[in-house]
Order: sequence, then C-alpha cells, then structure tokens
Amino acid sequence: MVKSLDDIRWFLRDATATSHRRLDTCMDRLDLTSATDYTAFLMISHRGISQVEIALDAFGIGAIYPNWPAARRLDCLDADLSALGERAAGPVRQWLPKSVPEALGALYVLEGSRLGARILLGRASASSDPRVSRNLRYLRHGQDQPLWPDFLDLLETHVTSETDFIMAKAGALTAFDIFLDAATTLMPCQTEGSSQ
Repeated sequence: MVKSLDDIRWFLRDATATSHRRLDTCMDRLDLTSATDYTAFLMISHRGISQVEIALDAFGIGAIYPNWPAARRLDCLDADLSALGERAAGPVRQWLPKSVPEALGALYVLEGSRLGARILLGRASASSDPRVSRNLRYLRHGQDQPLWPDFLDLLETHVTSETDFIMAKAGALTAFDIFLDAATTLMPCQTEGSSQ
C-alpha cells in the first residue's frame, strides 16, 4: 500500500483532512492581532501540545527521534502565556501511543502545525499590541531548524507497511481529536459534524 514517502504524506493528509478542516474552522474565528484572541489561541495550543508532547515523552519518542528535545514547544507556550499573565492548566486526557507508527502519526500533526505556524506568525507579528508582537516564541519556534525534513526521514524509516500506515493514521487522528477537544472546550464553536 505505502510505496514512498509521498504516499505516506498524502495518505496522512487525506486521512486527517476532515479533522484538520474542523479544527481550522474553529480556530479561524480568532483574530491573532488581538491580545484576548491571541491568548485564547495560546491556551488552546497549550492544552493540545501538552497532551501530545507528554504522551510522546512517556512513549519514549526520543529513542528514535534525536531532535525531540529541540522539537518540543511546551516551554515556549509556557513563556508566552506567562508574559501575558496567564497560566495554562495541565493536560486533561490520558493517551499513550501503542506503537512507533502511532507515535509518528501524532508527531505528524505537531510538525505539520509548525508549518502552519509560519502563516499565523505573519498575522500575529502584524499586531500593534506589544502583548502579542513581543510574545511569539511558540510561533517562531523551530523556524530556523530542519525539523520537518528530519521528521519526514523518520516517517519514511518507520512507516513501511500497510499496518504501520493504519497505526500512523490512528495516531494522527488522535492528536487532531485532542486539539479539537481543546478548541471546543476553551472556545465553544460550531464545526463541521458538530451539533453545537
């Protein structure tokens, strides 16, 4: 089923498209130039990132991903929130990947969100409010590092069979569910497929 890295990437992209769209629909309501909305964005991101990063730490992702310490963003979120006078609650969902491919599926969501952060950084850095424009550690994190290509190498090495692919899909969907739960809990919103 999976023949190349492109196959893996396209499969994960297609498999998570609905979840990704639902999350984007919810988050697009936020004006990242506003300190109130930017803080909400950081709180939602913190709740999602903390749960996934803690799960990946517990799984032991660092054993196969040497860049894991450099890829982690929770400290940047904590610093941005602290500078805004906020403190995020800890993770609320217990989840642990059952396999390397499942862990990499979750990591696909984290690393993909870093790519999206480039666009969000442009919006937030345009803010005339220094509470926003001076607290962009999370959105800037890793922009000067080859974290995405390094992750893709890891994905290609460890997701090599149809079974691996199915497990990677499960991990990616779980990560998206965690982020969507954070968004709808902290900022109730109407999303495709919801009844709110």
